[in-house]
Amino acid sequence: MQQKRLSMVTDAPYHPFSEIFFQQVGYNCFTCGDDRFNLGPGELCIMPAATPHQEVVRGNHFSAFVIVHHTERFVALKMEGSDGARPWGYPLKSYTCGNSELLAELLTQGACAHRGNRDLEQHLLCSYLGLVLDIIEQDTSESDSEYSPLVTQCMDLFFAEMRSENLTLQEAAKRLRCNADSLSARFSAEVGQTAIQYLTNLRMAQARRLLSQDRLAISEVAWACGYKDPNYFSRRFKAQHGCTPKAFRKSLGSTVGHSRRTEIQLPNRIS
Repeated sequence: MQQKRLSMVTDAPYHPFSEIFFQQVGYNCFTCGDDRFNLGPGELCIMPAATPHQEVVRGNHFSAFVIVHHTERFVALKMEGSDGARPWGYPLKSYTCGNSELLAELLTQGACAHRGNRDLEQHLLCSYLGLVLDIIEQDTSESDSEYSPLVTQCMDLFFAEMRSENLTLQEAAKRLRCNADSLSARFSAEVGQTAIQYLTNLRMAQARRLLSQDRLAISEVAWACGYKDPNYFSRRFKAQHGCTPKAFRKSLGSTVGHSRRTEIQLPNRIS
């Protein structure tokens, strides 16, 4: 299994969980440290957790589908973009799945461990897709949602893209193809808090979850929650929780230090 140590990469959001990219039209140029490759139509890429990566659209026509995994659910996004720019995601739906992180981890570990074994790669992929399709077919959350479709999509977007420092209400409205003021008013009326308050609370919940584990350094937790400056993240965390991230982690009995970096795997592209 090929591994590297990577630090934060400029303009490369840090993903604490695995992602699966399905390229439909055009090319997505990935940069992961020193590793670069183009993902073309009909190909997919398994991006392991904790792998900072940059994406650039190549071509006048671009379309891709991405599944972003988290601990208890995964989000499906439609990716669009213009030549030379970073692609952006439009949330299609989020699905509750108690073993979402484990599901993605099994695929990632298996595919990377058996890189080059085409038959096994395809078997793992088919098994993964079968499980994902079963979850999608059994999902009934849309009919049970207490929020409007627009607000639900905004929540899904925040959930999937919380690690992006540039995610704002205006950016969310642009992706959802609606007016920012209308989105803000509807979100506040339905949820009882502003969209930015909701996003901040989502990031803090993510921070608490990641700090309770011992696989990420505090700087990596900050990146995974959309804060490129770990010091700023510490101040925001302390303002909301009354203690620094280091003190919070220490109170849980974890011994991970600031200087630790996660051993990560390189992505696996499957044609």
